[in-house]
Amino acid sequence: MFSLTRHCVRRGNAERDAHRWLGAQRAYARALRLTPGLAPIWMQYGHALKEAGAVADALLAYRRSDELEPNLADTHRQIGHALELLGHSDLARNHIARSAALASQTPRECQPGPPAPGGMPVALRLLALGTADPHAESYAARMAAAALATELQVVAQMLRAEIGAVAQATQADCMGPVTIEQLRDLSYAELERRFRRQAQFWGMADHVGLCRTIGGRLIFVDTRDFALSPHLMVTGFWELWITRAMARVVRPGMVVADVGANLGYYTVLMAEAVGPTGRVLAFEPNPAIAELLQRTVAVNGHGATTNVDARAASDVSGQDVRFHMPAGQPMNATMVAADQGGPDWVRATTVALDDVLPARVDFLKIDVEGAEYLVWRGLTRTIAANPGIKIFLEVNAGRMPTVISAFLHEIQAAGFALAYVGADSEIRPCDEAFIVAQAPHDVILMLARPLAL
Repeated sequence: MFSLTRHCVRRGNAERDAHRWLGAQRAYARALRLTPGLAPIWMQYGHALKEAGAVADALLAYRRSDELEPNLADTHRQIGHALELLGHSDLARNHIARSAALASQTPRECQPGPPAPGGMPVALRLLALGTADPHAESYAARMAAAALATELQVVAQMLRAEIGAVAQATQADCMGPVTIEQLRDLSYAELERRFRRQAQFWGMADHVGLCRTIGGRLIFVDTRDFALSPHLMVTGFWELWITRAMARVVRPGMVVADVGANLGYYTVLMAEAVGPTGRVLAFEPNPAIAELLQRTVAVNGHGATTNVDARAASDVSGQDVRFHMPAGQPMNATMVAADQGGPDWVRATTVALDDVLPARVDFLKIDVEGAEYLVWRGLTRTIAANPGIKIFLEVNAGRMPTVISAFLHEIQAAGFALAYVGADSEIRPCDEAFIVAQAPHDVILMLARPLAL
């Protein structure tokens, strides 16, 4: 296993140096699957993710590196940079200040040198391992020394990581599934550790797989999907900051709707949170994915409280539409008129949520890849009739540039305060300028009327 991990790291480094970020991600991810306790690999994995545009995932990787090897200036600098890209300026400044403070405590000859290609810092602090002269003037020599030192550190930490791996895995399994209460309260580090240790995948026929996710919940996936399914198969969770924030909002007995349910990751979470006295309505217009969603609901025992509707939520009911399904990315499907597209596009019928939702609705999650404004306009009666309703709404100004301003004004005119879910699962106020500035990245708004907060 040791030699295989080293091979994966070397492959990742080669892909990184060639700026092939997807290949670097895969190589580093495989190394971490083999030996997840190595901070340097988490850092390189984070760099590859960030360069590929997956900044939120990169932030999680940097934080994992900090948990394994705390108080390193470069780690806090990278966390600050990722937070800045995600729009969390206040948090970013804290980490950048922490990085500067830590760097000032480091002997000058051990401080990082110039950045390497792809954003990798030259960690001359590792030269203390005795791999090269710390006063080497050649940048190329320092690069080679840092690379060798990193590899030696990987090997040194490998033994420590492997010694505790079996004991940790056994302990996580013995703890059983993570409860909703624990999901609200446990630290990111503990949640991620338990989810990763308990994650399992079973391949089945016809490109279908079954995953054990979020600490024990079962989800059927499409193995041809390379957007969402790989995360569930390998790590057992998705968007941990949103997962935890949602667990804190949804309570027993609530009536909730998952609009754009996809494979049902959040559907299952909400069904467990509302319990036997609550109700979940899940909307997923892709017929193949809706079938997997139905199986997921059944295998988790939520059939009595959860209903799956295979229609496309929109502003009116009964229209024929088509969905463009990017190859391997069913979660990123976009709706178009029925006379557009080719023979492989998916057909669906629209439904205005006002026509199907019950009189009382406590919580909505809406994530429909740019059609959120249409869904909102089909929700006006429901929103007016439920003053205490709370909504997780994904918006991306890049997907709706011509209507984003009108959309946000309608939200505020309905009495909602604009706020978003931060990377730490905390809810923070925002405004239109902030939302527009995040494009092309998504923002998860948490909408509630002031009296409902």
